[in-house]
Amino acid sequence: MNCQPISTSSSPDPAECLARLGREIRNSMHLLLGVAEILLESDLAPMQQEYVNVLRTSADRLLSTAGDIVALGTDEGEPVFHVEFDLVELLHQTAELLQSLAGSEGDGLILELQLDPALQRRVSGNLQTLEELLVAVICAATRAGASGRVALAAGPADVPGSTRFTISLPRLEGFTGVDDLDIHFALARKLALGIGDELRIETSPSATVVSFSIQLVPLVLGHLDSPPLRVLLAEDATDSQLLMQAYLKGRNCTVDIAANGAEAVSRVQATHYDIVFMDLEMPVMDGVEATRRIREYELSSNSPAIPIVALTACTSGEIANRCVNSGFSAYMAKPVTKKTVLGALASFTSTGERASERLLTV
Repeated sequence: MNCQPISTSSSPDPAECLARLGREIRNSMHLLLGVAEILLESDLAPMQQEYVNVLRTSADRLLSTAGDIVALGTDEGEPVFHVEFDLVELLHQTAELLQSLAGSEGDGLILELQLDPALQRRVSGNLQTLEELLVAVICAATRAGASGRVALAAGPADVPGSTRFTISLPRLEGFTGVDDLDIHFALARKLALGIGDELRIETSPSATVVSFSIQLVPLVLGHLDSPPLRVLLAEDATDSQLLMQAYLKGRNCTVDIAANGAEAVSRVQATHYDIVFMDLEMPVMDGVEATRRIREYELSSNSPAIPIVALTACTSGEIANRCVNSGFSAYMAKPVTKKTVLGALASFTSTGERASERLLTV
């Protein structure tokens, strides 16, 4: 037997293999959970509904376990999970928690909530990071010696699909500028970068204002007026195409399919679309390159920017930065629910402005 030594330089990186395996698992869970969601909307017998619920619960647990394994074996860090939650309830609970912590430490902070009436209540997004970020900012202010009234404001950001949070703090004694505050807000700044934004700190003689934005998709259907919306789905996997079409079935929209990024670019150049759902990993041309070329075409032709929503199985916190820098309007981490897809459709197309009538900031 002629045995040849194996070159270690050509061996695949175990961490990269594990990360890719994690993405494959999330893609499969996306289909499994999606089909379970569609089944639960159908006319099932009570026992059949119970079976499907068991299937969905088990799939959720498997997804969470797989995410933990990938996070432990790679440098991707904690996986990103988009979940549905009540934003107003979260802010009230966070305010109560932080107020109790501040009171117990005798810091004299009085936390006030200022919620914009236009704030969407039921949303889907990165709940864990949002909670950690809010707590990190207030705790940083406490360590920096803040006292008095602290106003936590939340409302729609300039970018559709994003929510802006502003924390107005009393003047922090002993700090002459933003640089002096960096050490206290280091964790908050890192968390903000993980969601594709930066922590903005502005100081004045009377106050310190900290702000950031996060993508939160409203879970509302909105009013999809006639004529029907034109939707482009750029997705190479036929199973995923079938699931997304099932999500959008019965809605006032027509769905075209592009099997790769190059086809998506050609379709956008030839046809007007109100929104594009773009998978990141496709043959011929991936979603990132396709989006970059679409944005270049819009600039060169003086066309309005089409909302492009990324669909990704990647769990890395860096994915938010990559999507923002590539020109995407928003991104959704798989598994993606029907409510999230319809929420994105409503967020970008049913505000009284069609894509052809506005220029989105991306």
